[in-house]
Amino acid sequence: MSLKKTAIWLTILAVVVKLSGFVRESIIAHQFGVSQYTDGYLLRFRLLRWRSL
Repeated sequence: MSLKKTAIWLTILAVVVKLSGFVRESIIAHQFGVSQYTDGYLLRFRLLRWRSL
């Protein structure tokens, strides 16, 4: 693949990843609302993801 095609694919994938994260956060906020329990749940999984790196 050429450099231009690779750059386009990386850009498209980056946008898709950002949009999927936004949709995930929107669904969680809609289903569970905004509370300290939701914040704790999200923090727990972010810490687990960070720890596995």
